[in-house]
Amino acid sequence: LIYQNFHHETFNPAGSWRLNGTSPLSSANGALPWIVFFRDRRKFVEMFPNLTVNLFKAHTPLTYLLSGGVSYRQLLPSFTYSAVKGVEWLLSPLNPLIGMHYTIELRKQLRHKCF
Repeated sequence: LIYQNFHHETFNPAGSWRLNGTSPLSSANGALPWIVFFRDRRKFVEMFPNLTVNLFKAHTPLTYLLSGGVSYRQLLPSFTYSAVKGVEWLLSPLNPLIGMHYTIELRKQLRHKCF
């Protein structure tokens, strides 16, 4: 919701795993973590059977936008950071819908070799 409406970088949830551009930054798709680890979870499991997704958590719906991100000026003074984090905490049940970033934790299952 947020990326599609309030962010200047490409966010295409219908996209594929492949990025078709001249450079990583110009062909980026902000939806890629969601595509690989949520929408196409079955495909990920089939392609990488030794990897388990331990955590897939959306977060920081406000701090990134209000900080100006990478390309814009900060929208609020720094002393408001604690208040913004408090509001984010209150909004945390909505993070799957409004989160701007993901924390993804993978665990590799090791195959044991017998000697």
